[in-house]
Amino acid sequence: RLFVRSLPALLTPLVIIGGIFSGYFSPTEAAAITVVYAILIDLLFYRELTFRRLWDAIYETCATSGAIATIIAGVALMGFVLAREQAPQQIATLFLSIADGPVSFLIAVNIMIFVLGAFIESLVILLIIVPILVPIALGFGIDPVHFGIIIVLNLMISILTPPMGMALFVVAQVGNIPFQRLAWGILPWLIPPLVVLVLVCTFPILATGLPGLMLQ
Repeated sequence: RLFVRSLPALLTPLVIIGGIFSGYFSPTEAAAITVVYAILIDLLFYRELTFRRLWDAIYETCATSGAIATIIAGVALMGFVLAREQAPQQIATLFLSIADGPVSFLIAVNIMIFVLGAFIESLVILLIIVPILVPIALGFGIDPVHFGIIIVLNLMISILTPPMGMALFVVAQVGNIPFQRLAWGILPWLIPPLVVLVLVCTFPILATGLPGLMLQ
């Protein structure tokens, strides 16, 4: 009976993933669809959601979204300044003068994105910095799939890196945890993704092996 009662709630991930992969809605729209689905199953099955609880949830969501939007606005302004001052072109010139091969280039890329990711939102890096780095990587003979996975791993680490890790602000706001405490607590958990990043950089087959098999 408990399983049957929990079944509508357990189907939530299936609705999200199924809707995204079937093309009925985008990942962004999935958030709104999930909210509507949660309200509907409560009205039809659980009947525990009161107007007061719904209002509190809306209030907390607005507060969290507002805090994150403020951070994103500041980061977007920084990205505009970087683009205005032609920072990406200067970075590309710097890389071409420092890197003399694919190994030194990847080391420089990892260090740069790790440092920038601590202060700049990952979307800014993806839209402004990465397009400059891709032609250089291809010029050094680096597989585009390999380089793409390296970038994704770096950006994943950047959203967890203090002091501007976006995921940290979300967790701190939702969990009502002091940001400083969360920033110190996340440091040991940065080690596994860093190890994976080093392994992927060292052994390209880890990134290109599975896609290569699928294309055969």
